[in-house]
Amino acid sequence: MKVHRNEPCPCGSGKKYKKCCLLKDKIVQISEVREERFLQERHELIMKLMSFLDRKISRNQVLQLHSEFRRRTQGKISDTNEVGFFQYWLNYFYFFENGLRGIEWFLKENSSNLTIEERRLAENWVKMTPKVVQAIEMSDAEILFEDVVTKENYTILNKKEYVTEPAPWVGTISLIEHFGNLDYFNGVRVFLGPQNISRVKAFIQKLIAETNLSRELVLFKYFPEIICEFLKDGNEHDADPKEKEIQECTIQFQVKEEKVITDFIQGESEFVIDYWDKDVKKLSWLCNWMEYTDNEMNGKAQLAENLGTISLEKNVLQFNCYDTGILDQFKQKIKKNEKSVVLINEKIQSHFIPHLAEIKNMAVHFSENVSKYFALYAQNNFNLEPDRSIPMFDQLSPRELMDKGRVDDVDTWLKEHEYRLYQHVKSDFGKVEKTADFNTVRKELGLPVSPFVTGGENRNSSIVSIKSPHQRILVNKEDIPFYEELGFKPDTIDNFYAKSLVSFFKEKTGGKSENTIRKYKYSLYDLREILEDYSLYSWDELTQKLWERIIIKDYFDLFYSVSKTQVKDFLSTLKTLAKWLDANENTRLSDDLLMAIEKTEKKRLRIVGV
Repeated sequence: MKVHRNEPCPCGSGKKYKKCCLLKDKIVQISEVREERFLQERHELIMKLMSFLDRKISRNQVLQLHSEFRRRTQGKISDTNEVGFFQYWLNYFYFFENGLRGIEWFLKENSSNLTIEERRLAENWVKMTPKVVQAIEMSDAEILFEDVVTKENYTILNKKEYVTEPAPWVGTISLIEHFGNLDYFNGVRVFLGPQNISRVKAFIQKLIAETNLSRELVLFKYFPEIICEFLKDGNEHDADPKEKEIQECTIQFQVKEEKVITDFIQGESEFVIDYWDKDVKKLSWLCNWMEYTDNEMNGKAQLAENLGTISLEKNVLQFNCYDTGILDQFKQKIKKNEKSVVLINEKIQSHFIPHLAEIKNMAVHFSENVSKYFALYAQNNFNLEPDRSIPMFDQLSPRELMDKGRVDDVDTWLKEHEYRLYQHVKSDFGKVEKTADFNTVRKELGLPVSPFVTGGENRNSSIVSIKSPHQRILVNKEDIPFYEELGFKPDTIDNFYAKSLVSFFKEKTGGKSENTIRKYKYSLYDLREILEDYSLYSWDELTQKLWERIIIKDYFDLFYSVSKTQVKDFLSTLKTLAKWLDANENTRLSDDLLMAIEKTEKKRLRIVGV
């Protein structure tokens, strides 16, 4: 609908449209036109500068300079970027035999031939000095960069043409010019992480000390070396670039008595069943259980260290791990059943990895409604423990580093983790709706909080040790038929709800009629089948919203058609179960369940009239 100039503005300000948003729209359009004109003028002037240098420098001299540039950058610049960086160097950094840089030479000989705008632009370019800058704030519209030495701030539009990979603490080396209310990078550039920024900052300081030149002159004269240092991988600066050996261990046994072995692997409390059927059985050896909580995460997460994997298929028992010590522990466990197996193969294969690298396989389990990227955040939180040793810092922990006054080392280490994890999540999930928490550890260590963390100063997360949620349930022999009636199998008998459902079933059906037994049996069987599709750890996770989904969707998805009686029996059983759990296991399920039943009534009436 078109709004006329004298009509009330649709924004609700009470002003006429021509005095409100129409005026704002015009201002935005004018700003965009000015920016476009500025970028066009800049492009035309750079083409004139390059044309000038092309006329002044012989082909032979260009080849010599290109060879010098390659030597001084040590081939660190990719082939696709090298031509641009070389031209950038000639335009603004290299001092020719006349003592002038390319832009200075161009302005000196062409000043009278330039328009007023071109001359003004060229004069500004002569005054520009290289900056090493790092992002310190970021919004959808703009990124605020800070000079790592002078602490001057520069506001750059958050557009791909200006910042190719926006991320927390990303940095670059570039000339910067001001136009309007914004700043613009001038020339080619590469964006890298905090460790690269920290390293090149130290390298520049070293050059200043060695040459006794000013910082600006060092940045001009040693631009190829500085860019080379900036682009180097951090591993190239490892003072002790050794490798360490790890062992990939595999052991296989021929099984003579399958029942003995299946009883054995089921009986080990740390062996968690991943898959179990008649022909194939797969388990993980999990220990050191932890719980991760985060006030930006709608739920909880549980983590465990995965020591190895176990499989039983075609009468072959196989165990895989990456530690000979763990392999020996497994051998000791199997030794108790050595008469039931025969060793057929044992292989230990060596691999070499960087000596600072760690291999730690973690299993992560989440509530149903938790976003998948929180799995990365939970593992990250585990790695950021203030008292956890860091290989790259001689096994010192962040807290120990802080005590030794190595604040910058800890700060850069945290920034690098934040930068890399943000990129990882963005690459895997397309965008980062909620960032990882780096502020809890920063607050504990006494460091300033990160402005990039969702939730800011109020962000809080923790990771604490817990008992294994997969502790083996001791099933009395007389209860086995009840578990079987409700459809439980070896890989589901350890689920938190198994014992509760069986106890409830026994209590409510003891000495009752066949109809009552049938009602509870079928309803609980269906509930068990539904719950198996969720990654839940306790009854507390059955919120009203989840009950609604169970009642109106999951239950009806089990059947091709369902009768009114079946639905009534299911709802009646749920209500009785919720009251029983509230009384016997101190849960608070009844209110949420009753609200869910009431809220889904109209939908159920449309389906079956219940």
